[in-house]
Amino acid sequence: MTDIFTINVIGSTDLDIKSPMINVVVRISIVNSVTGELVQKSDEKRKCISANEKTEYIAPVATHGIKIDNLGNLSPYWDENFIFNEPISTILSNDVLIFFEIYDTFIHASKKNFSPIAWAFLRLKTPEECRNLDRPCQLQLHYYPSLSFDVNLKGIKVPVAGLLLNRRKCNARLTVEVKRAEVQESYDVTNRPMHFFQHEIGHDPLEKLIQRKDESESENEEEEEGKDGKGKKKKEKPKPRILRPANRRCTVPKVLKAQIPAGEHGALALAFNKNGDTLAVAIQEGKDFVIQLYSTINMDKFRTIRAHVDIIYEITFSEDDRLMMTVSADGMAKVWKNEGDFKLRSTLAHPNYIYTGKFHPKDDRLVVTAGIDGKIRLWDRPKESVLMEMEGHQVRINSLTFSPDGKALYAGDADGIISSWNTNLEPDGIDGFRRIKLVKEGEIEKVSITHVEMGKSNFSLLVHTQDNMIRIFETKVMVPSQRYSGILCKKFRMISTFSPDGQYILSGSEDGSVMLWTVRKAEPVAVNEWTCKFDQPVTAVAWNRVENMVAFSSFGESQPILVFYDPNAPAPQPQDDIDLI
Repeated sequence: MTDIFTINVIGSTDLDIKSPMINVVVRISIVNSVTGELVQKSDEKRKCISANEKTEYIAPVATHGIKIDNLGNLSPYWDENFIFNEPISTILSNDVLIFFEIYDTFIHASKKNFSPIAWAFLRLKTPEECRNLDRPCQLQLHYYPSLSFDVNLKGIKVPVAGLLLNRRKCNARLTVEVKRAEVQESYDVTNRPMHFFQHEIGHDPLEKLIQRKDESESENEEEEEGKDGKGKKKKEKPKPRILRPANRRCTVPKVLKAQIPAGEHGALALAFNKNGDTLAVAIQEGKDFVIQLYSTINMDKFRTIRAHVDIIYEITFSEDDRLMMTVSADGMAKVWKNEGDFKLRSTLAHPNYIYTGKFHPKDDRLVVTAGIDGKIRLWDRPKESVLMEMEGHQVRINSLTFSPDGKALYAGDADGIISSWNTNLEPDGIDGFRRIKLVKEGEIEKVSITHVEMGKSNFSLLVHTQDNMIRIFETKVMVPSQRYSGILCKKFRMISTFSPDGQYILSGSEDGSVMLWTVRKAEPVAVNEWTCKFDQPVTAVAWNRVENMVAFSSFGESQPILVFYDPNAPAPQPQDDIDLI
């Protein structure tokens, strides 16, 4: 069967933007460099992007939009993948270029068109026969001739193609990856299809789908005016963030970036957001339990949220970072809207302690929580109402995690029991949610599970237990396949996590140490720079998904929050940044 291809737009380094942008996208156009026109399909009747398309050309596609209102942080991260149902041979030609255009689709008051920012191009097949395929490529970005340059397509003509011979480099790069892919089997979806292999079976009009998607954000909301920066001393622009391409291996961060005071009692919970530009930490200030937010660029604190009246056990972000959830011993799960100033969006009240809460990866209107009563509650977040109580555990549930694809949910309790649930929203919505099994593994019988987590794989479940052990369970059979020892975990609710690339496991220990193992061989990795930093249990660890950066904290008297990073940019790969005509 003929291979097709995918294009993944990952992110860029700092862009040269002088004013806030509302909806910054990357448009992908596959162009014949000789004619400056879109490339024709191999078969004019073939459906490449959508089953409804009616064109003989490979149509351009664009990422979702990103709001850039913080001019101190200009490195957007899209990480969006597009599937092209077209033979890869179509684009493996010396005459074919792939253009990537970054622009703001919001038409500002003083302008008549979209606002162009920068552009780049990639040739998969160079004159030297080197193919920039199946690996991340860092592309040199170029300025447009002027801010009034019209980026709109002229029929099948792509205006940016005319800029090839008069390029003006800017000090920024865009990371992308083009990969071979196999033709998929079609499957049904009830929402609008995202690519050709999704078959829409719903009958709702577009307006209703948009309304459904946005309803949770449109209720009881006020438009936010730009308040930041008024009357404040302008700071020197920080150094650009060092982004890790999505398919590049993580390096171990060993350089101390920041030591953050965490009040009288340290921090029990911390988390990076998905975009990697924010670190959220939970600390106690007097009688209040607050969330402090730090920019990972310069580690400046930019917000304090007085969130709860008792210990905050967990912080989590939605997939698009618009929402942050905190869960607390005060019985509340609170959801905060992450646009400009953080504002309370939803309060989910429970009859007792809750320890854990997660957004559904595919629909952040759905939230699951669990705690001391052993029940998993499925919430309609906008309406603040319980849709379902999922039962099966007899003791407290300490941790919940979804699989990356959102099709499964796992819960770990204080008796060493793991429950697995079907949470696939297709095709029946929440009506299809059901328990698959209760796993009673002999190794951890009556041993409290303190944390469960999944990384990038849907088939490996990390299970942290109070027998001084971390295990990986293979989700197809739900038995341990690997074990990691060396930590102390007997009393506290300890946390461990995968590195974003799935290569390492990171964990805190009750003896105040931080440990690292390779996943495949379960071998400890000695990191001398991390030793002798805490004299209390290290109760929270986090690994930044976008940068080579980690954070540790301890819930103990006068314990700091430590942030380590790797200051070196990823080494360029052969043929990165090519500008060949």
